[in-house]
Amino acid sequence: MPVWSDKVLQEVIRQILEAYFEPQFSDHSYGFRPGRGCHTALREIYHKWKGTVWFIEGDISKCFDNLDHELLLSILSEHIHDTRFMKLLRGLFDAGYMEDWTYHETLSGSPQGGVVSPVLSSIYLSKLDVNIQVWLELPVKGAV
Repeated sequence: MPVWSDKVLQEVIRQILEAYFEPQFSDHSYGFRPGRGCHTALREIYHKWKGTVWFIEGDISKCFDNLDHELLLSILSEHIHDTRFMKLLRGLFDAGYMEDWTYHETLSGSPQGGVVSPVLSSIYLSKLDVNIQVWLELPVKGAV
């Protein structure tokens, strides 16, 4: 679990990333999004998807644990050109953690217990959303 100062910093990062990326995410994506979840997805299906005979539902095991840092930084750098902010994000990913007074590197994943983890996962998975929408021939809101 991050200390309070790390949580404050992560909250600021979350607010910045969410303000920029949230409007670009697919309207059909409900995971790790503010004001969205299983119930809002089911409500949309019930009211708007009349006649649909099949759905794709994904549950990615240990999603926060398996985010590739380099791929995520690459996705972020397509949109963020502030080298200081990108350096801050790299530091966040490379910070590691302490367990039983022993330092451990973080080779993948987003900060455990961090408030920034959900938006980082949404950014990471937005590429999957775009590809699935193209495959299903759904309108793509913006290629994040």
